[in-house]
Amino acid sequence: MEKKSKKKLVIVLVALLVIAGISAAVVSASRGGKQGITVDAKAIELGEISVEIPANGMLEEIDKESVFHDINAKVEAVEVEVGDPVKKGQVLATLDSEEFGNRLDISKAQLEMEQLSLQRLKTSRQEAIDNIVRELEEVKSAYERSKELFESGGISQLEYNQSEKAYRDLQRSHQQYINNEDSLYYDIKRTEKQITISQLNIQDTQKEMEKLQGEITSPMDGLVTQVNVEKGSFTNPSVPAFVVADTANLQIIINVSEYDISKIQLGQEVEIETDALPDTVFSGEIEKIAPIASRMSTGQTNETVVPVTIKVIDQHQMLKPGFSVKTRIVSEKKDSTVVVPFDSIMMEEDKQFVFVISNDTLEKREVEIGIESDFHVEVTKGLAEGDIIVLRPNMDLKDGDSVIVNLTNNK
Repeated sequence: MEKKSKKKLVIVLVALLVIAGISAAVVSASRGGKQGITVDAKAIELGEISVEIPANGMLEEIDKESVFHDINAKVEAVEVEVGDPVKKGQVLATLDSEEFGNRLDISKAQLEMEQLSLQRLKTSRQEAIDNIVRELEEVKSAYERSKELFESGGISQLEYNQSEKAYRDLQRSHQQYINNEDSLYYDIKRTEKQITISQLNIQDTQKEMEKLQGEITSPMDGLVTQVNVEKGSFTNPSVPAFVVADTANLQIIINVSEYDISKIQLGQEVEIETDALPDTVFSGEIEKIAPIASRMSTGQTNETVVPVTIKVIDQHQMLKPGFSVKTRIVSEKKDSTVVVPFDSIMMEEDKQFVFVISNDTLEKREVEIGIESDFHVEVTKGLAEGDIIVLRPNMDLKDGDSVIVNLTNNK
């Protein structure tokens, strides 16, 4: 039984070997009789490659003017709306000049009333002082008589004490006037301060009337992008009444990492995309690089960045200030050069290699590389147009291996 089992096992193994041989023959026949490892390969074509630095930003106007009015003036009429085109010098709003005349008249009338009140207070205080002086003389005489009568037994102790108290109280009141501690004195000082304030208000109103222009005009050609006043409202010197901008000329300010800023130069090409206009790429160029860096919060960390200004070259009527954009700065670009996929390069120690196919045989060839993009690399030495290289080579490939080539058009 044991011999029969071994015999059956040998027969099975032989059968498997025969089947494997037949399969290999079929594969070999299907390949025209060729044998070897099947590899994906690509013929080298000259192309372009660029190093790009991505960044996000927002479109904004290059030329924009905030239109302020120096004083608080009542708006009589607003002549424009947001989106209206305007010319330099065009009237944006008219102001009510009568309002200042009314304010000045009211301030002057208030000043006159305060001056009259001051005069009355001063007169009343002087009369009070004169009265208390006369009364003090009378009370003093009465007190001295009471003292003589008390000493001679003519009046009681109580009557004497009352006379003395009246005299002492009047003395204290008189002393308050002398020391400027009476209520009328404080009323006079308060009114004098009010008069000073009123005089200053009149001066300010007169100065404002001198500054007052009956109109607010546009400082430039452009579009009205903000209107912050309406009929009947008052202008605020700290808030622009209008904003006028040249929306035909746009720019983008981005923040470039300190690690990439050395790759940025004035005049470099920039590719611009916005979700508002998908499948469209606009061009721009680096116009300004800030002289200093700043710290910017990115999530839970801080990053050192340098603000960079991009001028939009392809101005499009659908590009609007405020659109978010994605930019790609082309820091370096090569045309008509050998470009290969990054994963076709193999590394050994400090050297780079590719597998070149010639007559279905691999040649391990050392190359030198130039600039790199996200997925491709420039080969500056070792390859030429028309060479066929292995794509995504594995570690089992060796110099001199026979291969079955599967040419692809993958870039």
